[in-house]
Amino acid sequence: MHEKKEVRRTQLMLCIKEMQEGWIMRLWIYGKKGLNIGDISIQRIYLCRAKQRLSIIKHINIFISFVLVIMLFVGCQTTEKTLQKDSGNLAKTKITEDKYITLTNTYVADQAGENNEMMVMDVIKYDLSNGTISKIASLPYTSQYPLTMYDAEEEKVYYTANADDGKGDELFVMNCNTDESVQLTKYFFAINNIYPIKNGIFVAGVKRHEELVRPYFYDKKTKKVNAILLPEDVNITCTHYNPINQELFVVGYREQDDRKALEEQGESGDVQGITHTIYKFEDNKFKQIYTKKNCYIKSIATCEDSLFIKWGASYFSEHMKLSTVYPGKKTEESFQFPKGEMENLVDNALVYVDEDEIFYLRNFEKKGKGESVDQLCCYSRRDKNIKVLFDTQTESAINNAQFIVKR
Repeated sequence: MHEKKEVRRTQLMLCIKEMQEGWIMRLWIYGKKGLNIGDISIQRIYLCRAKQRLSIIKHINIFISFVLVIMLFVGCQTTEKTLQKDSGNLAKTKITEDKYITLTNTYVADQAGENNEMMVMDVIKYDLSNGTISKIASLPYTSQYPLTMYDAEEEKVYYTANADDGKGDELFVMNCNTDESVQLTKYFFAINNIYPIKNGIFVAGVKRHEELVRPYFYDKKTKKVNAILLPEDVNITCTHYNPINQELFVVGYREQDDRKALEEQGESGDVQGITHTIYKFEDNKFKQIYTKKNCYIKSIATCEDSLFIKWGASYFSEHMKLSTVYPGKKTEESFQFPKGEMENLVDNALVYVDEDEIFYLRNFEKKGKGESVDQLCCYSRRDKNIKVLFDTQTESAINNAQFIVKR
């Protein structure tokens, strides 16, 4: 094992779910030399909802390469349809338009007997106008991180998948009218976030042969990927796009600060917080609007002139907090969630916030059953009640969710 000072950043995505058979893992690694298997110097272990959700595989052989899956696509469902059991408590409903939340729900499907299982991403739409839930499509889960986004205006699903050349994850699109899928990019190694913005798609991802998560714009007209200006050594941790006011934010830290914190970590293996900066997209570049020291910011959402952030004093902190940030005043206030609810919030919890409600993701343990499920929830800031909007099965996971407005 190399000494840390001799090793460039290596990141390990370790997806774990505790089941009766033991610990199930799905991992991906990237570093200076791309995939680096064998003698691995791990500088940071990222646990996706550690001990909670993630790759939900009943029987799997751990393999260290990109997952190769039979590319069996199930077409978009844009008419009234009885939805399958796999995606949780979905209703028999007809898709409506306007404001909605699009979710990625992953699970293992038995395609033709127990020996032919495949990992699947369901694209789920929760309609905010009437509370109906629809399954838009089912896609093979072949990427390192499952990520989908339904664009009702275009009637298309944007998603990530293992590239045709097998060298990384790329951006794909599926036409919901024809079921045809097309690879849009040949540029990335991994992708963490995608948002529909004017004339294109915002992407937070890792470029091939590079290391840091950076901001990019996929231009639908030119079909090219363009980098967006951000200080060159900043690694993005989380992002948020508000389609109502069309504001885009990213949160990141400087690589040199992260490396120093890793070198100073104690025997606990946890990493103490470092300076995180919030950037807002203005004039074709990201501008610094707020800085918070000694923390790790895991999630962000906007609300009028303020921002909501979920953060902890260390990377694996068991005492995460919510704060309301006022960038114009350079101040922040603690926000109190119901007692015990903070520990249920997943890393990328915040989906959409307004003056009345907070939409978020949590992993919730059912009383007396010893089982946990992923849920999309709504917290009323007025009456302090929590309402479950979408509930998965125990062996499926909500990996991400986005608030979308059809214009």
